[in-house]
Amino acid sequence: IIGVDIGDAGSGDHILSLKVKLFMFSYQMWLALAWKLGGSLGDTMTRFMAKVLKAPGEPKLITSSMTYSYYWKWSHTLTGKPLGNLPLVVSCPLLFMYGKNKPGMFHSKEWEHKMASIPGNEVVAFDTRHWIMAEAPEKFNQVMLQWLGH
Repeated sequence: IIGVDIGDAGSGDHILSLKVKLFMFSYQMWLALAWKLGGSLGDTMTRFMAKVLKAPGEPKLITSSMTYSYYWKWSHTLTGKPLGNLPLVVSCPLLFMYGKNKPGMFHSKEWEHKMASIPGNEVVAFDTRHWIMAEAPEKFNQVMLQWLGH
């Protein structure tokens, strides 16, 4: 498995400050609403948030159709529906890469250390924000290809 920036988010070990929780809740709810509304309004909302978050990518290609995961997550959470199999048990080799320059992590330190301690796994922190493949493409590809070449 190659995991990019999102690990055990939502697990009991994944603890965030109130400030980070509010930030994540705010942008995720905004994007969930953008998906629910859809159309030109949803697309405008999604592009606005992408601009605020400095997301890479051509704005005209960013649409509310990309935000379904936020709608799914929050519609389940707010109605008490289970999200599925958490925590995820990884029983095969894992390369986990993440950006360390963002308001909050999408994994816990405990999970990171546990994954890094398993033979065959590798955890690599990038000096980027969330979109490591766009912000450090050469290093991203190098790390990935090197790990796949084991």
